[in-house]
Amino acid sequence: MNENILLKVLTPQFGLLAKSTGETLIAHHYTTYCILKKLISYTPTIKKNEKERKRLLLAALTHDIGKKLPKNQEILRGRKTGRVVHKLSLNEYTSEISTYQEMLDLSQSEIKEIYDTIVTHHSVGEADLDNIELKNAGFFTRLLMTADWLASMDHISFPTLNFLRIFFENRIELTCFEFSRFPSPFTYLVMNI
Repeated sequence: MNENILLKVLTPQFGLLAKSTGETLIAHHYTTYCILKKLISYTPTIKKNEKERKRLLLAALTHDIGKKLPKNQEILRGRKTGRVVHKLSLNEYTSEISTYQEMLDLSQSEIKEIYDTIVTHHSVGEADLDNIELKNAGFFTRLLMTADWLASMDHISFPTLNFLRIFFENRIELTCFEFSRFPSPFTYLVMNI
């Protein structure tokens, strides 16, 4: 996905919150996107399939797009009490991404496949299972969930990392480390390795 597409998708999210801690929606989606992109690089079948890769990366950039709703922003900003409910219907999701649907050359069936990946990334309802048509939705959603969990960690969660280590056993090795110095070019070099 090129820089112009990233900007087109992320710009409408600027200034909106993803969490009540102050984390912005744009930062959360971009972090999830970066982590998912790395996970895809370890998944040969997706890595080779440009259409699947594009759909998965767009899912990462829009998976919490329902948090844009004014009622959710009021709750996240602490102005109202309640629970943030951001699971959108297919029509609501289609409406949210309509501004860049044409630019990405997405058909309705491709939007449905992205939606099928996103809709169960937090919870699975009976109605969701009945309506999902994407053959690999479970695997794609698991990759998205993994990227979302890692992107959402305020502090390193060893139980989460251990769960992911077991889930990806013999496929992806996870390593956790902490630096006791300020970030530097060397820090970023080690992180990339």
